[in-house]
Amino acid sequence: MPALGRTYVYKPQVLDALARHGLIPKATTPPEQLRAFLNEVYRYELRRLRDRYRSREFSKLDFHVRVIQVRKRYPLMSIPVQLWTE
Repeated sequence: MPALGRTYVYKPQVLDALARHGLIPKATTPPEQLRAFLNEVYRYELRRLRDRYRSREFSKLDFHVRVIQVRKRYPLMSIPVQLWTE
């Protein structure tokens, strides 16, 4: 649990990536909270994509291409949360 009154200085590239998802953290917003939310949205998109594939909306090859596209929209998921702040 984050300490009360703690502030965080997010790296500019992290703020840019978060903003692309509509997330504008305050200085008091813990990075772990942002990552948890972002992870939920990321997983939701992947599950939705999987369901569309299962309903034969597109081929297996196209499914793989689309999964890669989703992953590229969430680069923060591959960066440890400890590296999000200064």
